[in-house]
Parts: sequence; structure tokens; C-alpha cells
Amino acid sequence: SIRVATQSQIQYYSLPRRIDSLHPPTFNNNNAQKHDMTSSSSSGSSMSYLLQNLTNVTILLHGSRPTLHIKNIHNCHIYVTEPTLGPVHLTNCHSSDIRCSCYQLRIHDSSQVKFGVWVRSGPIIENCKEMVFEGDYYSG
Repeated sequence: SIRVATQSQIQYYSLPRRIDSLHPPTFNNNNAQKHDMTSSSSSGSSMSYLLQNLTNVTILLHGSRPTLHIKNIHNCHIYVTEPTLGPVHLTNCHSSDIRCSCYQLRIHDSSQVKFGVWVRSGPIIENCKEMVFEGDYYSG
């Protein structure tokens, strides 16, 4: 289900979580007005998330997932509140803020994205510019 996120939820979940532990809706809002959304899923889900075609939204993504795909977003704030066991893939993302913990981060064709991340391996970055990274990498 989709619920309106409170400001305190957004502040709490804006920090990346370490990957110590890991629904199928797709959020798609072509040219949507500004929204704050939150979604939850049951723990242990074997389905991945796809977030695509989003503009001017804040999303709190709760629950477990093996992978997360983010495509075609602009001016969004995406806070993944629990670690993703596998990769997080971003393609064509611009002027946004992404907070997540994952095994691998893959970024393609994006610009002006600020990341708050904890990644088990170094990110893979292709054809991107003006990226900002905060957070940490697994040190063995």
C-alpha cells in the first residue's frame, strides 16, 4: 500500500543502513505533481522493485528485495530504508538524492545525483557527471 510519508520518517530514513541482514509494486508517475510516498513490503520478498518515470517525488521504500532498478527520474528523493542484498541499478537519473545500502551500485547515463550509500563493493559508474557520494564501502 502507498501512504503519505511524514517529515520525521523522511529524516530518519535519509541515512543509509549497513548491509547486515534483505515487492513488487512499480511506482510510475509521468509528469506527476510533487508527492511524498512510502511503501512497505513483507520481509524476505523474492521480487525486485522498479521505480521509473518519476518527477518531483520523495519515496521511502521499506522492506526486503534482491535488486532495485531506478530509471528515468528527475528531481526525486529516494530513501531505501533496508539493505538491498544485490545490486541497485540507476539509469538516466538527474538532479536527485538517493540513500541506500546494497551489495553493488551501478550508475549509467546520470547527472547531478547525490548518493548517501553503504556499498559492499565499489560503484560502477558509466557516462555520468556531477555525482556526489557520501557514505562508506565494505572494508573486509
